[in-house]
Amino acid sequence: MALDRVFSTPTVTIDQDKYDDLIKTKTLYLLKLKEEKEHKKMEEMKSLKIMISQPMNGKSEEQIRNERAKLVKELEEKGHKVVDTIFAEETPEGDARLYYLAKSIEAMSKVDAVIFMPGWENARGCKIEHEIAVKYNKFIKEVEEN
Repeated sequence: MALDRVFSTPTVTIDQDKYDDLIKTKTLYLLKLKEEKEHKKMEEMKSLKIMISQPMNGKSEEQIRNERAKLVKELEEKGHKVVDTIFAEETPEGDARLYYLAKSIEAMSKVDAVIFMPGWENARGCKIEHEIAVKYNKFIKEVEEN
């Protein structure tokens, strides 16, 4: 009957050793592609422009700089450029918190990555910066407390 031919499965014989070699070659090729892609990504990440977000409310400029000094040094030794977001100028008339938040968001628009220091999740400005970094696909790293 004609329907039997439609539903029958053809039998194909293969050389198992050749098949295994083909699978091995394909796997090695895919691994090499993945390795090359990761290497390229690492090369691109060698020299990033980075912004540091940290709680600043109630701290002096000196305290803020001291808290981030080790991190800045480590990043610069790896070839990254850390964008200074400690704005010490006089605030124009209005809400100083919004003024400095706006300046940090402007700085964020010019960087590749944002690093969040411990305590960021409890600071209103840092939480806003984090949300913006997420929404605009910035590379984000959160520093663990020692």
